[in-house]
Amino acid sequence: MANGSATCEPSPRVSLYTFKAARPIATAALLALNALPVIGVPWYILRSSANVPILDTWGFVPNIVNFTRHGQLSAVSLWAPDGSVRPVLWRLLLMLTASRFHFDVTVIKMLSLPLLLVEVGIFYWILRRTVGGAVWSRMLLMLPISATVCAWSNWESFLEEWNVQNIAAVTVSMLALLAAGSAFSTDRRSMQRLLACVALCVLASFLGEPGLLSWPACIVASIFPWPRGRHAEGGLLIASALAFFVLYLPGTHAAPLQYDVHHPVAVLEYFVAALGNGVLGMVNNQPALSVATAFGVAEIAITIIVVALHWRRSSESKGDYRAVFGIIAFGYIGAASIALDRLTFGLASAASSRYVITTCPVIVGLYILCVGIAADGRARPLIPVEGVRAGRYVRWVASSVALLVGLAMLGTSAFADLDENGLSGARLAYFMSLEYYACHAQSATNARLALFQYSPIADLREAIVELRSADLSLFSGAGCSSVPPPLASP
Repeated sequence: MANGSATCEPSPRVSLYTFKAARPIATAALLALNALPVIGVPWYILRSSANVPILDTWGFVPNIVNFTRHGQLSAVSLWAPDGSVRPVLWRLLLMLTASRFHFDVTVIKMLSLPLLLVEVGIFYWILRRTVGGAVWSRMLLMLPISATVCAWSNWESFLEEWNVQNIAAVTVSMLALLAAGSAFSTDRRSMQRLLACVALCVLASFLGEPGLLSWPACIVASIFPWPRGRHAEGGLLIASALAFFVLYLPGTHAAPLQYDVHHPVAVLEYFVAALGNGVLGMVNNQPALSVATAFGVAEIAITIIVVALHWRRSSESKGDYRAVFGIIAFGYIGAASIALDRLTFGLASAASSRYVITTCPVIVGLYILCVGIAADGRARPLIPVEGVRAGRYVRWVASSVALLVGLAMLGTSAFADLDENGLSGARLAYFMSLEYYACHAQSATNARLALFQYSPIADLREAIVELRSADLSLFSGAGCSSVPPPLASP
């Protein structure tokens, strides 16, 4: 300009390279955000967990003592059923922990961290296979999933060493579903992948009760959509499941049904609440029951809509979503099994945090499906859309649902009361610990021992006497002088 004023210069153009250079920074930032809930798991364990072995977990104490002190292990006791399951592998892990780490149960609880990392990695791989996109965009989409899988609302599975088996069983089941979806989606090494699926289902079944759900969930992944020309592989999977259950189930016994199954309203209500609890994850909290039920109804409605849209696809183009539908089926079957097994404890128990890890795959799978519908043509869209206007409308609706689901997953992931739950968990662990009853066997009344649901009581007293005769040398050299005397009833 004239008169010595500053000249007007055009602003520099923002090149595409500027955005490309910012992608690594955005990816690193989103990776750190995804790591926050994962890091919170060991922090929560170290902060709120009591490092004492809970008696209810170590119900086969005489075998533990014999194995720890003398190296003796009874195959019959190892194969013995625990309700409806035979947790052979988890019993071996507990025995090794007792032998090598002197009942340091924090070691077992810390196993939840690598297990959850593997589960998060499985969901990331599925998101990569179905939705595609850049790494930073997948990291952004992973935020609700990481927050839900590693949610503090799942505290009961972290703080009680026996419930860590549920995390292990669910993680291996997700691996089996990934193998099943891959085996029936491609012709390349399909038989090897199917055999890997069968082996993973067997492994999951020997870890805990949720592992048994991997068999029907993998069958759902193999037939939805119906595989053309894969009848031999499908028949092999079904035959393997039947053969396994024939060998596995005899001798096991589920919880007795103390209600009238001919009036299924209560069972259905419990099922819906347990399904929604996979999002909410409260702890026997009556006010949260209505919220969990609302979440369950919403999940069922979204499932119906997504499945209806899914049928418009051809079998060849929707194969990448087999594992996702198997994951959703796993959560639904889990909620149904919990309802049939736990209804006798009251409807409020549907909001227990120990069930979150079993039912949360439903909301995770629905979230991935909604994102898949909203994906553009450069990714792998879930449904074909005819016409520009119709395509925009469908993707806008799917994007809105995915956003609402993702916000719900993020908003409820840290819903647990850390102080109250940590304090009650530590106090419960102390009063139900092996050291407490080994040192104060005389004060252990039958009514108090009955809290552990260990039958018969005489066997439990024998185990306590055996522990006391060992002078607690199994517990890192601890003695009764270090264990406080009995206080009020727990």
